[in-house]
Amino acid sequence: MGVAIFAARKIALLNSINNLEMMRMQISSQQQVLTDQACNLSMQQMNLQMTASMMPQQGGGGNVWNQIGQAAGGLGGSVGSLFGGQGAGIGSLAGSVVGLAGSIFGGGGGDGGSAAAQQQQQQMQQQNMQIQMKLMQIQQQEKRLEMTAKTLETQLLMKNKELEGVEKGEEKAIARSGPKFE
Repeated sequence: MGVAIFAARKIALLNSINNLEMMRMQISSQQQVLTDQACNLSMQQMNLQMTASMMPQQGGGGNVWNQIGQAAGGLGGSVGSLFGGQGAGIGSLAGSVVGLAGSIFGGGGGDGGSAAAQQQQQQMQQQNMQIQMKLMQIQQQEKRLEMTAKTLETQLLMKNKELEGVEKGEEKAIARSGPKFE
């Protein structure tokens, strides 16, 4: 009769261990999803920062397009010195084209442009704050999952030790219940 009790307990422990292992795998999967979300949010935040750094600075009077135009003009001057002066004309033409693109795509520099830039910066700050809040929520969820995983590990260790004890008890019960030959 003792062998049957040990066998039943062994089956129950194996089922518990399998369930705990499954829960551990699910937690690992959830942690991976959270890590992916955090990575995506970090990329969004980096894109916002890059966009913000390219926006015209308040009171600066210039913008990225004008800076690119100046760089193109400087490059044309360098090319001109190499090829006998014709490159300077190319550089000034490139600078003009890029400057024109700047006035079309966001140039301006007057009050309307700075008000729009301020509004866009505020929107970007709000987006950045939302991303920060989401990242904090993800960190909290990761901490909860970590604590749950540690609890599961502890339970698994206890169940495995109990299983070892049951297996030893089962072996002893089998040895006692067997026929004795003298």
